[in-house]
Amino acid sequence: MFQPIHSLPALDLDAIVETIADRVAEKILARLPQHSPSADDPLLLSIEQAARKLGRTVPAMEHLIRQHRLPIVRIDRRIFLDYRDILKLIDDHKIAA
Repeated sequence: MFQPIHSLPALDLDAIVETIADRVAEKILARLPQHSPSADDPLLLSIEQAARKLGRTVPAMEHLIRQHRLPIVRIDRRIFLDYRDILKLIDDHKIAA
């Protein structure tokens, strides 16, 4: 039989809209070509090089690394940052205006 609207369980419309938006964004991003460095750009950057590219200080970059917000590549005793991880960090922090 028909139930009045006030007896139906409450729906969290914001959560539903957010979930749909996340899924649409994933599908769109999966279809976009991945940005990659040009042939002349190195794939691995020193902390100093990455700091210059991002307009940050070396201590600020080291802070991101210590907070596990930016992964490192360790080769022998040298520490590098993967160019693609830097691009991902940028994408992860974009806010639509």
